[in-house]
Amino acid sequence: MASSALVNVAEDAELRLVKLLAESAAPGSVRPNFVQDCEACIGNGDAAQLIRTIVAESGAIAALVALDEEGVSAISLLAALLDRVKDGSSRQLLNDLADAIVRASSNDNPKGFL
Repeated sequence: MASSALVNVAEDAELRLVKLLAESAAPGSVRPNFVQDCEACIGNGDAAQLIRTIVAESGAIAALVALDEEGVSAISLLAALLDRVKDGSSRQLLNDLADAIVRASSNDNPKGFL
């Protein structure tokens, strides 16, 4: 019972993250199915695909970079998702996430200062 409660808490946090990214993104900068695609990953317990889906969405990554206080929590949640990746691709996913964040930061700050 306690284990399923923790799963529910984790899934709720992941859903909140996805919705925060979608709502914080510039209008039209995320695909219409972004939230639904992420919800499917969460429902299937597929942390790797959830990270891939978020990383592939440049509008969501730009929103992540622009978040203030929530940004630290969002990054922490993404790091926790990386810990749950079982197929050995966590290093590549981490690199992909870092690259996406750097690109979004560079686009937001053309002088290259983070």
